Amino acid sequence: MKRNYRNKKQKIALLLCMALIMMLTAGCGAGESGQTAESDNLEALEEGGVYVTLYAASELEESDSSSSDVSGEIETVDDLTTTMVTIVPEDSLNAETIVNEYNQMVITSLYGETVVINEVKTEGNQVWVDFDSKSLKALPLEEGTEGILFYHMARSITDNLGDVDDVFLTMDGGQDFRLAHLWFEASRPFYSGAMPMEGE
Repeated sequence: MKRNYRNKKQKIALLLCMALIMMLTAGCGAGESGQTAESDNLEALEEGGVYVTLYAASELEESDSSSSDVSGEIETVDDLTTTMVTIVPEDSLNAETIVNEYNQMVITSLYGETVVINEVKTEGNQVWVDFDSKSLKALPLEEGTEGILFYHMARSITDNLGDVDDVFLTMDGGQDFRLAHLWFEASRPFYSGAMPMEGE
């Protein structure tokens, strides 16, 4: 009786081991096919996609004076600009896609969170981007960096869409764009190819 019980126990253990090995080998095959499908999707996106350049502010080391001019001053905001590149499907290249990519890639990498974009609207050669003010105010922005962040977002739109001249920034359904010390009227372009200046 003891011997039969012991044999049954060994058979059950053997069957469980075989089942475990079969599951593991099946899982490995699924993982490899998942990786293959992922690389196929990436290749398809590269073939049918376009590269989008996103601009962001780069950090300049205080000790690094070789990248500035002789007097140690930065001449323009472009002296402190870095770029990121992403690929989007060609048929979805528009202002909304660029704003969403900027939100995901640049704002998230700089601040660890995204902002809520209510609407992106294009009419002719003008783009309006409307934000949720609460999500903007929740960003941990250093004082004085707000203008540069949104300048780079607007520049990313115009440089990737050659037919856009003006970018308007608004909040909460078309209200004036107010963030920290920045205040731009909803009826005035935030960006028209140059760094925006308040009060002009």
